[in-house]
Amino acid sequence: MPMDPIFVGGMQRSGTSLMRAIIGSHPDVAMFEWDLPLWTDFFGRFQGRPLSDPTALKELLDGIFAHEKYQGCDVQLDRAAIEERIAAAGSASCGLVFQCFLEEYARALGRPRWGLKTPHNEFFADDIFAAHPTARMVQLIRDPRDVAVSYQSYDGGSWSYSARDHLAQWKRSLELAQRHARRYEGRYLAVRYEDLVTHPEATIRRVCAIVDLDFRPCLLEASGHLGWEGANSFFNDVGRDKTISTAGIGRYRTRLRPELILLYQSKLRPELMQWGYNLEEFSPWRRAAIGVRSFGHDAGASLRNQARASKNRLRGLLQRTPWYAPASSLYRCVFRRSSS
Repeated sequence: MPMDPIFVGGMQRSGTSLMRAIIGSHPDVAMFEWDLPLWTDFFGRFQGRPLSDPTALKELLDGIFAHEKYQGCDVQLDRAAIEERIAAAGSASCGLVFQCFLEEYARALGRPRWGLKTPHNEFFADDIFAAHPTARMVQLIRDPRDVAVSYQSYDGGSWSYSARDHLAQWKRSLELAQRHARRYEGRYLAVRYEDLVTHPEATIRRVCAIVDLDFRPCLLEASGHLGWEGANSFFNDVGRDKTISTAGIGRYRTRLRPELILLYQSKLRPELMQWGYNLEEFSPWRRAAIGVRSFGHDAGASLRNQARASKNRLRGLLQRTPWYAPASSLYRCVFRRSSS
């Protein structure tokens, strides 16, 4: 049986959790329950530090065990056993520490292989494959217009979202998908979210071939992974009807502002067409109307930001004057007395 680790990457809100649940439902694979950012966070902070130093190693393990994605995990691990694995290896590196941690997770679940899904893993693929030369990776790609809707819909729209930042990241993620597929041929697969939910069995069979797993019907239900909530789309406008749902496809047509649709299509036209995403048609008159409305929206936002900045500057200047503190104290005293 192959013991190659399995990684899942892709932009946030692109179906990475669904893919984790599918692969993690295989009885031979222990995909870590949540998005523990081992490579996307801890690696950057500790790659330059000598982990042979007990202090640095302790700090790294302390950070992993204190992280909210571990704290929320249903399986609590034996830290002493992980430390024994690291010590037995002789020399410590970030990749080795992560491996020992996830090996212990797989042992706790009684499964021979381990895996990790974290959004943006593709940005660290070279480092991952350097640490795990036999690793397998699956990257999810989704229509960025639907991703934008998902960003703005999830958890009441509380996620930080910037259209221009997302545009740049999505484009770079696609470039990496093509590059990695060539460099790690036979071990790296880019999967469109739309293909996964529209043709799940055929797509999952392709994934199984890349990650070297036998296909099993239970993967279509994705019910064997800890933490999976049972559906890939569960927003108010699409409901939660089945495990692998197509309801999230094309939501941007009714849920995304027209000026954002135009922005995505103008900046990503070649990439959208290359990956089979249709472009929405806008008449010249509608384009002009959208442009005027967008200009008004942007101008209003700019004026509000300038007013806020001026107010803050004025407050900063006043705070430097000797009479600001007593005047503020007197104002608060009078205001509290009058309000009571």
